[in-house]
Amino acid sequence: MILSLQVIKKTRSAFFVLSFSCFYLQSFAATFTSSAGGGNWTSPTSWACTTGPCGAFPVAGDVVTINSGITITTAVSVGSFTINSAGSLTIGTATANSGSLTYSGNSEVNRGRLIVNAGGTLRDTYTGSYPGGTAVLKINGGSAAIPALQITGLTEISNLTIGVTDVGNVDTYSLINSAGNVLVKNAFTMNSDNGRDARLVLEGLLVVKGQFSTSNSGANISTSGLGSFSAQGGIGNGNPANTVVGANTTVGVNYCQASNPCSVSTGDCPNVCTRIINSPLPIVLLSFKAIAETTARQVRLQWITASEENNGYFVVERSKNAQEFEEIDRLNGKGTTALTTTYAIVDEKPLAGISYYRLKQVDIDGKFSYSKSVSVTLETSGIVISPNPVTGKRFTISWASAVPETDIAIFNQLGQQVYAQKISGGDRSEYTIAIDEELTRGVYLLKIRAEGQQLTHKLLIQH
Repeated sequence: MILSLQVIKKTRSAFFVLSFSCFYLQSFAATFTSSAGGGNWTSPTSWACTTGPCGAFPVAGDVVTINSGITITTAVSVGSFTINSAGSLTIGTATANSGSLTYSGNSEVNRGRLIVNAGGTLRDTYTGSYPGGTAVLKINGGSAAIPALQITGLTEISNLTIGVTDVGNVDTYSLINSAGNVLVKNAFTMNSDNGRDARLVLEGLLVVKGQFSTSNSGANISTSGLGSFSAQGGIGNGNPANTVVGANTTVGVNYCQASNPCSVSTGDCPNVCTRIINSPLPIVLLSFKAIAETTARQVRLQWITASEENNGYFVVERSKNAQEFEEIDRLNGKGTTALTTTYAIVDEKPLAGISYYRLKQVDIDGKFSYSKSVSVTLETSGIVISPNPVTGKRFTISWASAVPETDIAIFNQLGQQVYAQKISGGDRSEYTIAIDEELTRGVYLLKIRAEGQQLTHKLLIQH
């Protein structure tokens, strides 16, 4: 009897500690609402904190309601977000790696706007195997001119629903631009109940690891240009026959409705089934970027695949005119995988001025295909001028590699040429120029012409 009482006391004590811990964890999340004027996510003036231990701005685990314009220009995290009418959330800019948002709970665009720019990233916290993940992003509202969801950057989310059945009788419009890449790690649903249409204009890439489902006849996906849609888990419930899908489409299993399986090979699919293309894409390329690293005088190439099928290797090619390419490196692929894979290399000797890069993907059987090319400008173009300002009677021009045949000219502020020199190519990587005594103190333009390109640098003489 005494032993039983001790057990009860210990159990109650444990229950009390557990309850207190849960209360503490739940109370740790704060609730924020955007201020009337909006602003940057990390600015304290952009938010009003209504409950919980309030920080300067929302962080991981917090609950956010957006009723005005909010921008993200750095990496931030949140528990969940809702964007209401008159509210907007813009992630990143056109510059690479200029902003990202990571969320963990169900979130919604309720007649507001969610914009992921080319340099921005939107993702949830699920990192397990595919298909998988429970967080749902719901999109409701928008118009053809002002879509509720507009993606130009990289988006990786577990579940996406376009057209929300529990919010009003409105059409829903979403747009994935030509540079946009969306990976749905679990399920994609388009709802068109109660006379509404759920529409998606697809100019970029949409990959669904799980099933694609629709409801009624108003669900519409229109692809254009390089727009590509891949439902690797096949078609689930709904009426996919009335969904307009362009030519660049793959569906990964031989059925169209979960309740009505069919066999494509025998030709007995009902009319409600979408035609299935049995050959999967060799790789699903989510992104391919070239990033100039000016200080190090190099270019970093990075690309991400959502899945690979019999992928042998990648060849990275470079060009100075976007027409004639040369191989600079190659990396082995993952063969066949359904996991997201990130690859990267560094071009340590980039071309002067603008460089163009592309990927050549080679299958195990030798078949190959090319990605779209991307361009990058290395501001220093592999050239360093030192010292600058020039305080003595000479300065040095250094190249990242051997000096090409080069014409050098210096112009004063009147546009008059005051110095000219032709350098023959050779093994050395630098050239020293002696300054004429007649070049007085002031600002000059140094023009360097090599390999059909001209570079201009400001030269300050202070001797």
